[in-house]
Amino acid sequence: MFWRMVCVWTLAGGMGTMLAQVTVTESFTGTSASGWVFGGNYTPVLTAAAGIDTPGDGWLRLTD
Repeated sequence: MFWRMVCVWTLAGGMGTMLAQVTVTESFTGTSASGWVFGGNYTPVLTAAAGIDTPGDGWLRLTD
């Protein structure tokens, strides 16, 4: 039981806070985002692909 608690404590970051960093290397201004998979409870849109913005001036829209 003791070792199980140690493993849980270690995996949970001990007494500290676990932080994550994400580096985005895509501008999302074009009509495609190669290598990116969008999904979840929302439908993200590349605005240049949807015709909302011109290619090169688009955005990644995460909301309606």
